[in-house]
Amino acid sequence: MSDLLRACLEQHGLADRFPTILAERYPRIAARVAELWGTPMLSAYFEELLIMDRPDRQGFPPEVGAELMTLAYAYDQIAFPAMQQEDVWAHVHDKARQELAEQGLGATVRDFHQCVSRGEHHIIGLFLRAGLSVEVRDEQEWTPLIRACFEGNATMAEALIRAGASVHAQDADGYGPLHWAALNGQEGLAQLLLSHGARVNAPNKHGFTPLIQAASRGHTKLVRLLISLGGNVNTCTAEGWTALHKAVANGHLDAAVALLDHGADPQARHQDGTTPLQIAQQSNRQRLHQLLSMAASLRQRRPESYNAAAPPQVKK
Repeated sequence: MSDLLRACLEQHGLADRFPTILAERYPRIAARVAELWGTPMLSAYFEELLIMDRPDRQGFPPEVGAELMTLAYAYDQIAFPAMQQEDVWAHVHDKARQELAEQGLGATVRDFHQCVSRGEHHIIGLFLRAGLSVEVRDEQEWTPLIRACFEGNATMAEALIRAGASVHAQDADGYGPLHWAALNGQEGLAQLLLSHGARVNAPNKHGFTPLIQAASRGHTKLVRLLISLGGNVNTCTAEGWTALHKAVANGHLDAAVALLDHGADPQARHQDGTTPLQIAQQSNRQRLHQLLSMAASLRQRRPESYNAAAPPQVKK
């Protein structure tokens, strides 16, 4: 029946709404949804599942509740395109808002984001059922997922993604979840985001990529991970900073070596003409200067090698 439900969603271009966790943990419910698909009874069944106000029943885990709400919205888009979802689900929203109030919370952007910061992933489903979007933004234009990634909470990030959060969201400066995970050295989070389609070379508004972020903080394992998944070592910002510029400027020897191993250019020029090699020399970072000088010499002698897929490696 899971295949039937998936086919129903794919038919309407909503394959991304397939409730993976629900199908795994509650196959009978997924089967029942598939059986009722296209009938008036399905909306009533969704209401019964989502309200859960009988004393003999317990609510679903948050990630399952979020999937159910997302699936119910998807069905309404198909079955009742002319109706406003707020009207269709007003009673569900009211029930969820009441439950939030009982916990001292409101259906507000502030409370949603505070719960994300506190790691209260079990509350996500309530906020969604109360009518808030999983993409609701605060004053910095942060979505809940961006906040979770900035704060390094992988469990919360995974719950939000399962609830439909976009890994491509950007804040006011164009930073996305992967930028913040990379800046803070969160390898697990980066892998999670990349596995859900985050773009490894996505720039912010000033051209900073996740790789440049990771290199600037010296997160060598993350630098290598991003490169292995297609991170471009010689991409530069609007001002001309490359990942190698940032790694050298901040004295991150291992990160610089990782970049050089994959063809980073020690003579790449910032808009004022400054190169990583010059930065190493001017800052008296002797080991870095030696490595970059050797890499620059290799590039001059064998430039064709640096256009190949696997450039020569520079060792410490």
